[in-house]
Amino acid sequence: MSRIEFDSYYSVFGEIHFKDNLKFYVKLLSKELAILQQKNLKYEKVKEADDKVNKGLLRQV
Repeated sequence: MSRIEFDSYYSVFGEIHFKDNLKFYVKLLSKELAILQQKNLKYEKVKEADDKVNKGLLRQV
C-alpha cells in the first residue's frame, strides 16, 4: 500500500484523505464498536440464561 504523508492529509492510492476526517472516522468506528460490544454483552447474558433454562437450572415462567 503506497502511502504518502503530508501535514494535513495523506494519500492512499492517489485518494486524498484529510487527517481530521480520519480521526472522525476512527471515533465513529470506536463508537460503533462500543455499541456492538454492548449488544454482544446483552446477547451473552440472554444466551447464558437460555443455557440455564435448557439445563433445567432455571424454571421458565
